[in-house]
This record gives sequence, C-alpha cells and structure tokens, in this order.
Amino acid sequence: MAHAKSLRTPMDFAKYLSVALLTSLDTVCGGLRAGLDGEFDNVSIEQEGG
Repeated sequence: MAHAKSLRTPMDFAKYLSVALLTSLDTVCGGLRAGLDGEFDNVSIEQEGG
C-alpha cells in the first residue's frame, strides 16, 4: 500500500492561495445574499447559429 504524502503548499504560493480563498468566499457569500434578496437577473445566454 502506498504511503500518502502530506500536502504542502510552497511559501511562494501561500499568499496567492489566501487571496484565492478569500475571493471564493466573497463570491459565495455575495451569491447567497443576492439569491436571498432576489437580485439575480435570470438571463440565459443562448448561442445563435448552428
């Protein structure tokens, strides 16, 4: 059975990972708030042509 290596993030990527995490949380929270407030524009984008 293979040993699982621990996941390590190089310090060079740590600040980018934290920004990506905060951005994703902001997106999710903003989407939830807009959904609860009914502020979504339910516009579907249809591709024209064949």
